[in-house]
This record gives sequence, structure tokens and C-alpha cells, in this order.
Amino acid sequence: MHEMSDPDDEVVLFGSAMRDLLSKPWRDEQYERMLKGQEFSLTETSLHMSGPSTVIAADILNEAQGDSWSVRSGVVRRNQQEEPHVWLRHFSGMILDLAADQFSMSPVVAFHEASDTLWHYEDHGEIDPEAVQDLVEIWKNHISPEQMQNILSKAEGLTMPEPDDMPQI
Repeated sequence: MHEMSDPDDEVVLFGSAMRDLLSKPWRDEQYERMLKGQEFSLTETSLHMSGPSTVIAADILNEAQGDSWSVRSGVVRRNQQEEPHVWLRHFSGMILDLAADQFSMSPVVAFHEASDTLWHYEDHGEIDPEAVQDLVEIWKNHISPEQMQNILSKAEGLTMPEPDDMPQI
């Protein structure tokens, strides 16, 4: 079964709001990487941006909902293709990927970890937020207090679906 997550799902809408909020720091980071010779062009995808953005999203979600989200690291695999990646996991098994556009999916996807997917998220464990803390602090400086309050309100309003009701991708 390959059913994309509903773009009107409130978890996906939250993820899209996070992407919008972080679009300027993403672009700034891509530009810096290009200047250092680590990138050769500015891409429209979130390539290399999943770590810091996911840590920021987890901080916001956990502040709003209690410690129910973790930042997971591993690989995303399809056929013979395998890419390192970082995503969010709710204790219920919901996966929220703010950077799924790297894999030719919608920019943000949310689904249950047990769903039968074309892309397999292989979890290698929780990441150490300290590994990306410098970027997290820089990126958070791009978020105004009003923007932070707005995104916190969205996070507080999220209702997590029951595992059987979670979208399948």
C-alpha cells in the first residue's frame, strides 16, 4: 500500500508551518555551504537541513505537548538507494518528516512507522542534539518571539491520531 499522508492533516500542516518558519535559515545555510565548497548549487529541497530543523521542531512540540517526541536518526531506503536522514517520532509510532522532499515525496509527510511504504525508515536511534546545537541556536535566532508563539500555539493544538487511524504512505 502506498497512500500519501493527507496534506490537510493537522500534523502535516504543523510540519509545513515549521518548514516555512525555517526556510530562511535553510537558505542561509545552503549559501554558506556553497561558499565553503560543500555545495555546488542552491537546491529547492531540504538537503542537509533535517538535523537542525528536526531538533527545533522536537523542542517546540515537546514544550507544547510534554516529552512525547524524539529526534531519530537512521537511513531512508528504497530498492538499492539508501540515504542518511533525521526525522521526528511520536511515542505512538507516528513519524513526521520535515524533509521528505529529499526522497521525491511531499515536502512534509506524517505516517505510522508500521505502515507498508515504498521508502523504509530504518531507525538507528535517537540523535545527540549537541551534534547540531550550534546550527540550532543560529537558526532559532531567525525566529521572532511572535513567530515562536504562533508555532507553539499550532503545536499545542495538535491532536495525535490513534495508531490505527494514522496515515499510511
